[in-house]
Amino acid sequence: MNHWSEYPFVRILFAYLAGILICLFTPLQFPAWILPVLFLVTWLGQLYLHKKAIRTYRYTSIIGLGFQLAVFAFGNVHTFDCIDINDARHYIHITDNASFLVVKITEPPLEKERSIKVVVEVIAYKTGVAVRPAFGKSILYLSKDSVVTSLLHGNVLLVKNNFRQVAAPANPGQFDYKKYLWYKEVYATAYLQKDDWHLLPLQSANPLYAFTFRLRDLSVNALQTFITSPREAAVAVALVIGFKDNMSPETMQSYTAAGVVHVLAVSGLHVAILFALLHQLLFFLNRKKYGKIIQSVLILLVIWIFSMVTGLSGSVVRAATMFSFITIGKNMKQPVNLFNLLACSAMVILLADPLLVMDVGFQLSYIAVLGIGTLNRYIDHWLPRENKLIDYLWKMVAMSLAAQIATLPLTTYYFHQFPTYFLLANIVVIPAAGLLLHLGILLIAIHFLPPLAAVTGALIRWITYAMNEFIANIQHLPGSVIQLPGINLLQFLLLGILTIAVSHYFITLRTKWLFTTLICLIGLPAIHAIDACLRFHENTITLYSFKGASALEFRSGNSLPLFKKNGSIRSMDSIYLQQRWRLAHIRNFESSDQLNASRSLQKQDTLIINAIYQFCNYRMAVIQQPMVSDAGTSKIIVDALVIAGNPRLRLEDLLDKFTTNTIIFDATNSRYRINKWEEEANHFGLVTYDVKMDGAFVVRL
Repeated sequence: MNHWSEYPFVRILFAYLAGILICLFTPLQFPAWILPVLFLVTWLGQLYLHKKAIRTYRYTSIIGLGFQLAVFAFGNVHTFDCIDINDARHYIHITDNASFLVVKITEPPLEKERSIKVVVEVIAYKTGVAVRPAFGKSILYLSKDSVVTSLLHGNVLLVKNNFRQVAAPANPGQFDYKKYLWYKEVYATAYLQKDDWHLLPLQSANPLYAFTFRLRDLSVNALQTFITSPREAAVAVALVIGFKDNMSPETMQSYTAAGVVHVLAVSGLHVAILFALLHQLLFFLNRKKYGKIIQSVLILLVIWIFSMVTGLSGSVVRAATMFSFITIGKNMKQPVNLFNLLACSAMVILLADPLLVMDVGFQLSYIAVLGIGTLNRYIDHWLPRENKLIDYLWKMVAMSLAAQIATLPLTTYYFHQFPTYFLLANIVVIPAAGLLLHLGILLIAIHFLPPLAAVTGALIRWITYAMNEFIANIQHLPGSVIQLPGINLLQFLLLGILTIAVSHYFITLRTKWLFTTLICLIGLPAIHAIDACLRFHENTITLYSFKGASALEFRSGNSLPLFKKNGSIRSMDSIYLQQRWRLAHIRNFESSDQLNASRSLQKQDTLIINAIYQFCNYRMAVIQQPMVSDAGTSKIIVDALVIAGNPRLRLEDLLDKFTTNTIIFDATNSRYRINKWEEEANHFGLVTYDVKMDGAFVVRL
């Protein structure tokens, strides 16, 4: 292995990344003055050693450590400064005092099923007659009408202050949309009716972004016009432009199950194909004076315009930056080192936006390229071949296998599944995607020539149809997706070390890597066993919060002895439940709308649809209809009362039947009645919990 001195940007990147992560996940925050102090001390130390003419090499590690500490501190300070919410001028700090806000639209509006989604940047806020400057990103959801559909990038709006901070996940283990938006520096959103906003006679469009958005709209329209099948047009638009909103969930699921969903998200693969295409088209410039410089400028220009048109995703920015460095390096006639190149491109990107380090696509993209650069040449030698077709296919297999091995820890941690037939799918899909990207760009270029464009569109439709059918058949093969167990952060780190150790052992055959492999192979099941043991002795009661419905779950270890739903659960919530139970290794499961209760309340032979559940030492009563008063019976002591189904009742009547100090309102109750019950509860000194507002109610026993 080469000495670390050959990878200066890798060493700098490690220190910078450490500073970013410390800022994001710990309360440690360095003051800004520490930066010049660390750099000055390091510089003065180096000057002193040189001036004394002593053996400086003995102290290079100390000087290097000082520089690394300075870079680490810089990453910490720079990340804190780049987080918008840390600035007192951010609109989130003044929305309580603002009546209206002035915002500009920064992206073309996106039509949803019931509203128009608009990404905006706050310009100012209004309190009384005063207008003060502010800043910060947000997302608006505007009710549909004839005016809102005509909004454009750069329009300036005066909007009513309906901003609400993004809610945390309503249920345990659910996708954290709040955190997802936080890393994109969106902390609040607003839903506005047609009278809550007004279009101002101002325009604040960035000319460069306006050009790229117009180019994107033109490209999407060209593809949709000349590719007559909606499904194939949606896939072609996603593959060429990266615009996936028109794709059906079924098609997305097919590509995910086959392990080729990466071709639908414009990524480094697309930039690499475009880079190669441009080199082929501009080959004649190599013979001209200054031709290579002109060629490089044109390649860089087209690649970055393509990156902007496709939305500047993390993987595209990474690839565009990397190929930019490759192009510049070739013109400077400097040797290109892959690891230095990747580290340098990551450094540039993370200097511009440190929060991009938490983007899953950004992480997968870098790890995949590292895997290809490290493992591909060794896997390539596994199969001796002379036939060109076999050589081409094996190179595709080697590249896919290297990327899949490298990204396995990340995909297990984030997605909990493994596509079994990814090699077979990639052998077909990657060449097809390259061909479709070429044809898609050609179609966009000749869209003003209808006869040629129609022929090209028909060819794209046919190839896309064949690819879609192939992917659908892959999905339906037995065992196409292996569902993996959920892993925690420690297991993820061990799995990453295991992947590195196994790879290095087969490359170097050194015993230390085999020893590391054995430690990881012991550690992973040990952690899993400890986690399973702790989970086996855990008893929980969960009242879930679903829109228009709720579900009451009693869990004992890895079994689910009782599950009662109230109302119709949406498909997305049902999928969440199934995934949650699978990751928790639930084995014994029983589900019913009305399960046996430990006791039913009856009056005059009429069953009241209410029930009492006793689980371990916790007793909970579920009330769905008014209680019949009976002064002769003693009160029932319960730990909590759950009111469900929006019944017409008074808490005073419930307290005649029950003794409790906690009232819970499930998601099937109206806001009007919850407010009235909360007023009553305050009068009686009771604790209330609203799953609509507070999320799922969880009791751990």
